[in-house]
Amino acid sequence: MEIGEALYYYRKKLGLTMEEMSVGIVTPSFYSKVEKGIHRISAEDLFNILNTHGIDITKFVRSVNISSDSLGFDRAQHQILQYYTRYQSQNLIQLKSQFQGDNSLNQLEKDLLTAIVDVYLADLNDDISMVAENTKHFLQDKLFNAENWDSYKLSLYTNIMDLYDLEANRQMIFSILRKNLDAYTSKQRMMILAILNNLIYTCIRENEDELARYCLTIINKEVTLYENLPEKIHALFYQELLAYRATPHSLHVDKIERIIDSLSLYGLEETSHQFRKFYEENKSCE
Repeated sequence: MEIGEALYYYRKKLGLTMEEMSVGIVTPSFYSKVEKGIHRISAEDLFNILNTHGIDITKFVRSVNISSDSLGFDRAQHQILQYYTRYQSQNLIQLKSQFQGDNSLNQLEKDLLTAIVDVYLADLNDDISMVAENTKHFLQDKLFNAENWDSYKLSLYTNIMDLYDLEANRQMIFSILRKNLDAYTSKQRMMILAILNNLIYTCIRENEDELARYCLTIINKEVTLYENLPEKIHALFYQELLAYRATPHSLHVDKIERIIDSLSLYGLEETSHQFRKFYEENKSCE
């Protein structure tokens, strides 16, 4: 079975249209040609589609004519992500031993995959102390400091930013921003907005307001859409908080209160509480 035929089989099994199956990862027109065998789809886009619809990557690969040598590393990365999003810690642990015996992977790939599993296990256990310092530095040097920030790397980095200090995160985010945001897909841009908001949060707590304001200028250039509205609301809150820290004025307080109240109005009580707590704890630079 070819890739296009397998995608058609799973799409029909799930009862999805081509637009629903492609989910913004590729255009419906391009996806249609993939099913027909006219176009080839990249490994990253293919695995993102499979992950989105909960299709088991290993079973999919076994059903089609894909060389395990050519897709070994990409497939392994996305298998890790599937187990992580399903909270399957034991399967992640088993993967580590499988990587070492996989002849389609070189040693660097094996080491990278093992490091990725380690940080995801730490996240699932809510214990970043499980990640060794050499693992953090290894990932930063070999994976995150490269210029080719794809969806997988952005997703991984979003989940483990807390492992790194402010300076390390600044370096990695500047690496992401070497390309204009327009060069990324809409899905990737939403992940980048989340990353920027995470950095702003840390900057405010550490009184690095200038860097926080720089990140806000990037976010504010993005058109507000339904999909990125949560990140834009976070950015607006941070913007008013930074303005108040620079020039304490009731105007900024009023705007902050309106943002917090609007969250409560829409039933987001926990988020509203978190915003208020953060404001009270960080309204001054002292």
